[in-house]
Amino acid sequence: MINLFLAGRWKIARFIIFIVICLPALQCTKETQKRSVTEEPQKNNPKQIVKIEQTGTPRARLAKKGMCSAYTLTLVKGAIDLRLVDSIWTNPFTQEKYSYAFGVENFCDFDDRINEGDEFNFEVVETGNKNCVNCAAAYPYPQKRLNIKVLEVFRKS
Repeated sequence: MINLFLAGRWKIARFIIFIVICLPALQCTKETQKRSVTEEPQKNNPKQIVKIEQTGTPRARLAKKGMCSAYTLTLVKGAIDLRLVDSIWTNPFTQEKYSYAFGVENFCDFDDRINEGDEFNFEVVETGNKNCVNCAAAYPYPQKRLNIKVLEVFRKS
């Protein structure tokens, strides 16, 4: 009898954990419904890979601010080796496609005040701080990740 009681509680706990992890990925906001390919050509259209200017300081856009510091960034312009980023990356939860996408390896150093749509100049650094507390929930972000230092932020208007 006690074993049945404990087994039932474990099933409930697993269900709650599943809901907590998966539900945020399934939510849809008015902002995401309004976006179109013409407003943001780096997203949702793999055939429309934007040519980027490869001179000057690299600039990226925070495309998706996932839970637990799972940031998806897209390269906007700048002198950077394009082999360091995914030419096209698809978020397996939302099926959104991103051009020139990469994640942040040194998420402890990344400015969490940067919001989705904000752009910023950055430089690639060799190492970063990884000694910070981070939650353990899994949210997808590109496999190619860079240690970056944010130099200047340009807020989305």
